[in-house]
Amino acid sequence: VAALCRVSREDPQGMVDMYTARAVDLEKGCWGPAYELPPVEGGFQFQAHDGGGGYRFCATADNTLYGWGREAGEAEELLTWNTSDVSALGLSFCAVLPDGRLMVLVQTQNRKGVYYRLGVLTETSAADAPERVVLTYAADGMSDEDWARIHAFNTSQSKYRIEATDYRELGDNENDAWSGCKLLVTEVTAGRVPDIIDVGTLPWRQLGSKGLLEDLWPWIEGDPDLGREALMEVPLLAAEIDGGLYLAFGSVGITTLAGAERLVGDRHSWFLADLWAALEAMPEGSTVAEYFLPADTVLYYLLALRAESYVDWETGECSFDGEDFRSLLEFCGSFPAQLEVTDWDEANEEQRLRFSQGRQLLKLAGINDLSEISFYNEDFEAALGGPCVFVGFPVEDGSAGSYFGVSGTRFAMNAASGNKEAVWTFIREVFLPRYEGGLDPKEQKYVETVRGKSSYGLPVNRADFKTKQRIAMKGWEASEDSAVPEYVPVTQAEMDRFMAFYNSIRRTNLSDNTIFDLVMEQCLPYF
Repeated sequence: VAALCRVSREDPQGMVDMYTARAVDLEKGCWGPAYELPPVEGGFQFQAHDGGGGYRFCATADNTLYGWGREAGEAEELLTWNTSDVSALGLSFCAVLPDGRLMVLVQTQNRKGVYYRLGVLTETSAADAPERVVLTYAADGMSDEDWARIHAFNTSQSKYRIEATDYRELGDNENDAWSGCKLLVTEVTAGRVPDIIDVGTLPWRQLGSKGLLEDLWPWIEGDPDLGREALMEVPLLAAEIDGGLYLAFGSVGITTLAGAERLVGDRHSWFLADLWAALEAMPEGSTVAEYFLPADTVLYYLLALRAESYVDWETGECSFDGEDFRSLLEFCGSFPAQLEVTDWDEANEEQRLRFSQGRQLLKLAGINDLSEISFYNEDFEAALGGPCVFVGFPVEDGSAGSYFGVSGTRFAMNAASGNKEAVWTFIREVFLPRYEGGLDPKEQKYVETVRGKSSYGLPVNRADFKTKQRIAMKGWEASEDSAVPEYVPVTQAEMDRFMAFYNSIRRTNLSDNTIFDLVMEQCLPYF
């Protein structure tokens, strides 16, 4: 008998948590030896397992299985789970059989659901193991869902296997939050490009413009289950670089500004002068948007929307000195320079009151589900007497002032990979439908409340998007089950208006913290 214990102790970096397996001496009725467990990197992922085959007990720490012999002492590293095509995240049970083999029960998930696999692992030398082509995968930070996706691929066929490296774990995160990203960019620009890259935090526009990433349009068009007609093209076109698509993603959100039609007009873009004119028609003391929204936050949103207007990705030349950028700064300057909120409950109540009294022109809007359309319409009808228009940020070139933000993992393919067919087999999964056959409200409840992340965002797959439209237009009645959200059905007219707005968007958000930091450093004194 043993107890798994967590203890805190002093470390050069402060107090840290350590895990020990503490034996119980049944004869004496007291504690026995303590077995210190390996440290867990990047979050808690630990399980203790029964012993057998000469081991007193075993334990999984992160992605590695350890065994302890009869005497207290150092752990013996037995295997790394992913080299055995077992997902440590889905490991439900593990036991060492008398002959030294391992029996495991593993839970895994793909886009069709959750299933279990019972297997026996036999130690095999590398020379005798079936030969498989290794695909390299790199990311700056990996989620449980990312590991599960790789595991599902590795166990779905016997020709290829993916070996992943999380550069965030290799970086000096304590002193530089972007160290993993910088390390991965250095590797890629030096020519050490993995077959598959999660470019979530990477400057993917620059990598694509330099020819390091594969154009995915030919792969989409040649895929028997896809083609352009199977996908919502608008967010994909917004992510293009000179006609090439270098990014694979399954869903998006939209960042915009919402206003009442009677004040901002029925439009998807406007100039700064239009905004000032609309504000002039408001009661004295009204604000443009949330009154505690600081200038630097607004600048951040606008850089994500407009930075490519000031940067030539191919040459690196920047031009932040024109009238367009001056207008952008003027708009940001209309917001408070510093965020000074001492009581957020009080601030939120003041915010709600200002809006309900019609003293706020716009709302910062993030649209991640079609059911949210009715919320915005209800709010603006009640406060400002008109349906909601997603007018966006003021942009001086006349384009739509809203942008798509990619939800979840963003995949790119190495343009020089020697295994492109296999890489495509992996990344195409993000484009395939999740809701095959559609969903009734009970199934939608399951998707939203149980599967959570899998349903977040506006789907890129066209069939899934239509399913979401149907659900949003059905609405959701109140229920005794508090887990079920309630919302008013979206009308056909509201959906048509939203789709006209959706189809007007031409940009995806920029993720380039080097540029953001440079611009912020120079602009903050202005505010």
